[in-house]
Amino acid sequence: MTDLPNPCQGVRGHRESVRLVIVTPAMFWAVYDRADQVLKDWMRLDIVIGQRVTSITKIERGDVVVDGKGRRALRYRSGKTKAVGLMAVEGDLSSLIDELMSRQRNATGRYLLQTDNGQTVTYSMLRNRFDEARERASIDLGDGFTDWQMRDIRKTSLNQASTLEEARRRALHTDPRTTARHYEILIDSEPGAIPARSELRTSTDELRTSENKNIITS
Repeated sequence: MTDLPNPCQGVRGHRESVRLVIVTPAMFWAVYDRADQVLKDWMRLDIVIGQRVTSITKIERGDVVVDGKGRRALRYRSGKTKAVGLMAVEGDLSSLIDELMSRQRNATGRYLLQTDNGQTVTYSMLRNRFDEARERASIDLGDGFTDWQMRDIRKTSLNQASTLEEARRRALHTDPRTTARHYEILIDSEPGAIPARSELRTSTDELRTSENKNIITS
């Protein structure tokens, strides 16, 4: 043990700036249409689940379960916080899981996302495939369609949520402030209204009448 001051005192830590990129449908499909089947599967899973890249690769076929209400659900875990979520298997997620579970393969592995030979998919495999597909899209369509990264799909998925709480639950964050701080969730809201000019005039007339009454009284 020591009484010496902390040598890290006064040293500024590295803070990564928040990315403002939201992947538009045109940007998404530009890369998707030039991807192989493994990358296509990951892109679709990520946009509907909204987890980190490696968290998606670790979802197992056995994680498709039945919840307490008798409905199909997907159990998934945050690789960073270890929090576990249960997502209803419906809509696009339902059809996607059915496709992945029933697809004919040369061999079948334990994971929902796998190669045709049943091989486990790694981050490096996805990154190489993504970079190649994005490069091809850049050549064909220009940089405007491809100026985004793999992690931007997660943020785009979270921005599909209509409330901050819904986004927090999908992201498996404990505190909604974490969701808002790191992903700048765009919450749908209704605009306010500018008061009608006639209402302003009425209020002004009433104010003047009140002031005149005070002058007369005094």
